[in-house]
Amino acid sequence: MLKHRNFLHKWHAKNAEGNPLRNPLFPHRECSARKTMLVFAAGAVAVTAGVVALIVYLPFFRITGVVVEGLTSISRDDVISVVNAKLSQKPLFIFPERHRLFINEEELVNTLSEQFHFKSATLSYDRKTMIVVAEESVLEIALRAKNSTYFLTLEGGISREASSDESLVIDVRLGSATAPTDTTLPALQPTMPIIVLGQTSNEEMPGLDSRVVTGVIQVDEGLRAIGVVPISHELIRLEDRWITTHTQTGYDVMIDVTKDIPDQLEMLKTILTSRDDTRYEYIDVRFGENIFVKEL
Repeated sequence: MLKHRNFLHKWHAKNAEGNPLRNPLFPHRECSARKTMLVFAAGAVAVTAGVVALIVYLPFFRITGVVVEGLTSISRDDVISVVNAKLSQKPLFIFPERHRLFINEEELVNTLSEQFHFKSATLSYDRKTMIVVAEESVLEIALRAKNSTYFLTLEGGISREASSDESLVIDVRLGSATAPTDTTLPALQPTMPIIVLGQTSNEEMPGLDSRVVTGVIQVDEGLRAIGVVPISHELIRLEDRWITTHTQTGYDVMIDVTKDIPDQLEMLKTILTSRDDTRYEYIDVRFGENIFVKEL
């Protein structure tokens, strides 16, 4: 006897295998749910696009002003001009210029550092104003010889003789003069090293060895890094390689600029931190591990 066959059951089973998530009894409900999901998805995309458009194209995040701080010898207007030129470049030619979200800060800092020889530069914001804080690199140092002041290049050559007002600025920093209240003195780099030459001949003032100039700059910056503020660096003779640095703290530091300066400064730091309550007349770190000090 032949077994009864349910062709309708087989058709539904085969159809379910091809599309297991489809309910053949409620096709209209499934279609309606899909449309609802598509509408919600499209709405979410539209809202997101609208918010992004508001952020990008409305002026809430647009930079309208630039302030430059920390400069002494470089024109602020020149720096602001370069910053504005970079901000006015449209990213990808479609996004608005001067928008905070599209500023490549690293590229801007590198551009400023290369063009103006900044030692460091940082960016910050105050609402719609960009603030650039820059520290100028040491490009020249002052040399006091007898009663004259000269400016030296990093190679040790004399670039020019200081004016009377510039010499007065050096005198004020050395503590041998007071700043006048009725005259505006020229701006010199506040961290410009000053070399005081003890003995000079009557001949025309020559320059210094470039190794001495480089060493003095390294000593000056290294002392500031450990919290010791130098006033001046004294050379007895032009050919000397030993310097005596006079500090605001009151003691002198004696260093050999031809030897490893970081090692000498590290020894100085060790002395200062291990005996921080001691007052010194001088600390001599020129002879390796043999450190000589004179206490007050």
